[in-house]
Amino acid sequence: MRLEHGGDVLAGERARANSAAADLAGLLAGYSSGALLALHAAAAGLAVRRLALFEPPLADDTAAQRAFTAGLRARTG
Repeated sequence: MRLEHGGDVLAGERARANSAAADLAGLLAGYSSGALLALHAAAAGLAVRRLALFEPPLADDTAAQRAFTAGLRARTG
């Protein structure tokens, strides 16, 4: 990186870093049971613009899914 008088180059680098951070704002990612937690958080109204869910343990057993959700509610209020 070339340093110039007045910090113009550094200001540009800061602006790019801020832009990259803003792109990640609202991104929620989770793996396995963390993917289910991320999904539930988004469904509960957390300000999420994008979800990345990796290998969520989804089952065809709706009773198990309801039990998981009930357990989350019991732990989080």
